[in-house]
Amino acid sequence: MNQQFSPTLHIPSIAIYPNCPTKKALIIWFTIVHLLIRFNPIFLSSHKKLRRHTRKQQREQTERKSPPMAMACVTSSSSLFSTKPLSSSLNKTPFLGFSLAVSSTPSVQSNRAFKICCQDKAALIPSGQQWMFDDLTGPDVWNKTWYPKAADHVNTDKPWYVVDATDKILGRLASTIAIHIRGKNLATYTPSVDMGAFVIVVNADKIAVSGKKRTQKLYRRHSGRPGGMTVETFEQLQKRIPERIVEHAVRGMLPKGALGRALFNHLKVYTGPDHPHVAQKPSELPIRDKRITKQK
Repeated sequence: MNQQFSPTLHIPSIAIYPNCPTKKALIIWFTIVHLLIRFNPIFLSSHKKLRRHTRKQQREQTERKSPPMAMACVTSSSSLFSTKPLSSSLNKTPFLGFSLAVSSTPSVQSNRAFKICCQDKAALIPSGQQWMFDDLTGPDVWNKTWYPKAADHVNTDKPWYVVDATDKILGRLASTIAIHIRGKNLATYTPSVDMGAFVIVVNADKIAVSGKKRTQKLYRRHSGRPGGMTVETFEQLQKRIPERIVEHAVRGMLPKGALGRALFNHLKVYTGPDHPHVAQKPSELPIRDKRITKQK
């Protein structure tokens, strides 16, 4: 009798053929053995131990490769710190030198407790990071935004600039002056703090405007009495009080309020080429606008 054998299922060291009378019995037997081995409590516990041991080895290798670093461990519950230094070096941290255990007579209590952990107890604090460990509660990990203090914006330490307004276009010059008075050209610019410089404007009577603004630009002022509105053109005001033109333009580009009034005092405008601020040693105002000078 001619039989053709075509294996359909392969199990290690055993092949099941379609004409084998024990095909179903073998499949059931191997399934039961597989389930018993797979879900055996002894097998599961040993498998968990193996995985736990593998993770521990990987963690030790990572700690061995990485350099020592300090980490702030935040605990949600409040804990107390003892400020008494310990004589034993084992219980000291390499940063604070204080015990991190709960003290019976604490001197400092905090809602958020910090614990300085270090992988290498022999590590030293970098000189640039000493400020992070000055406070007993550790570094402030929620607020790292720099904000200027009073010593960062003292008026006597601020720079002075001088600019010649001859043939300079009014609006372009005023915007450049306002940027430096506001301090927007600085990396330490803070909107709510006076960080800017002092600006001196000379030859304000020779400032220029574009187009027909010399006769069409209007300046209004009111005396406070009924019908006390006075309107004059740019040309008329330049002949009468030329300093007011520059002051009016720069004031409109500064904040409105107490800060804006304080910043406006940084502007010094004079009609002639001389100014009484030689003692401040003003430097030339840096101008990046290439079209600030009127083309004749």
